[in-house]
Amino acid sequence: MPAPTYDPPLSGLRILDASSGPMTAVGRLFADLGAEVTVLRLDGVTGDEAVGPHIDSVAVGTAIDRHGMAAVELDPSTPA
Repeated sequence: MPAPTYDPPLSGLRILDASSGPMTAVGRLFADLGAEVTVLRLDGVTGDEAVGPHIDSVAVGTAIDRHGMAAVELDPSTPA
């Protein structure tokens, strides 16, 4: 019997994720439920890249929590 197909519950929803620390797992949950999640990185403010063990200069925890998400990096000190 083939596996049933369904639309994920958050399909079509777009989320801008500005979280850091342990709350990054919430963005991963939204992505797993079908939302299109874009991570907002603020230069000098969000520091997820420095936490935990690193493989190929990427923090393992960040790679797990940010899997399947796009990212945008902004520098708040640069004028618009």
